Amino acid sequence: MKYFYSGASLSGDPVLQQSIEQAAERLCQKLQNLDLKHLGVSEYMQGYLGGYQKNLRGILQINTYLLAWSLNCSTKPRRDFVFVDYGGGPGVLTFLAREAGVGTVIYNDIYNVSCRDAALIGEAIGCPADAYICGEIAELQDFFERRSLKVDAIASYDVIEHIYETEGYFRKLKLLPHQNLRVVFASSANIHNPLIRRSRMKGQLLVENQDRQAEWGHKERDTLESYSKIRQRMIATYDPQLTGQEIDALTRKMRGLAQGDIERYVREYRTTGKISYQPDHPTNTCDPFTGNWHERLMDTGWIKRIFSSESFEIEVKPGYFAFASQPIKQWIKILLNGCITLAGSYSLFLSPYYLLYANLVNGHSC
Repeated sequence: MKYFYSGASLSGDPVLQQSIEQAAERLCQKLQNLDLKHLGVSEYMQGYLGGYQKNLRGILQINTYLLAWSLNCSTKPRRDFVFVDYGGGPGVLTFLAREAGVGTVIYNDIYNVSCRDAALIGEAIGCPADAYICGEIAELQDFFERRSLKVDAIASYDVIEHIYETEGYFRKLKLLPHQNLRVVFASSANIHNPLIRRSRMKGQLLVENQDRQAEWGHKERDTLESYSKIRQRMIATYDPQLTGQEIDALTRKMRGLAQGDIERYVREYRTTGKISYQPDHPTNTCDPFTGNWHERLMDTGWIKRIFSSESFEIEVKPGYFAFASQPIKQWIKILLNGCITLAGSYSLFLSPYYLLYANLVNGHSC
């Protein structure tokens, strides 16, 4: 099928996959014909979704994979299914779910600009979400409680590696009103793939130590100043009596902390002469203003332990390489996808991303 990965393994109902394939074909035509500039969306979204328009087949393959696992083995009629696109960005997964006939589709993102733009795009192509929730999981939970709705599945791509209190977030998922809750999260910050790990660590060192220039389409929520410089300034502000040497040392030791925690550990240092926090990775770092991790590299074994402790049954599945328009690159990707399928427990060493597939033990899983 055109909109599913070549050479990939995907269990489940072939009728479901065919239905999603047809929805992806319709959505591709709608997005391809979309004039973003005249639609009135932000420059950020023009760059984001505009980049997607250059390879919609590849982008849709990622989203069909997520949606197929979200709906896989569900006994609930699709018209009654409640689906959440968490950290939805341009909203492609939302639009695909709506086009595939999912009854209730909720778009969620922390960035108000993305929420506004996704709503404009959804209306323009006739695939609007039932609601656009701007905020984090607390706002999402409040929405479902007020509407007396129950979530069937929540899915995301390239979101969990940016969430500041990642462990707390994972533990809060089961607090969402639900009957049978499924979680399908994918992340391209794949620590198991050595090439990806090296690339992400290089990017982390860049934002940690260097200022950057604003470019067209920049996301205004993200700082362009080096993270270490921001932390250094915050530490000096919270305790003006610190020496320059102490400030430099604390700046290094507090890598990966957001503003509130930086202030808390400065108080701890003032009281005890040391801090109890230690970074858990050589280069992972976050924006001190927002807590947004820069492509956080996480041990999937650690993630599995958290989900398991919260009564989820969880598997970590490999992601696959999406379609490339150049024939040589496409054949290489087909070959790699076949290798990923055959690699078994070693598949994550080759995969471009990993996928968390989790079901609450009291729910239906397959």
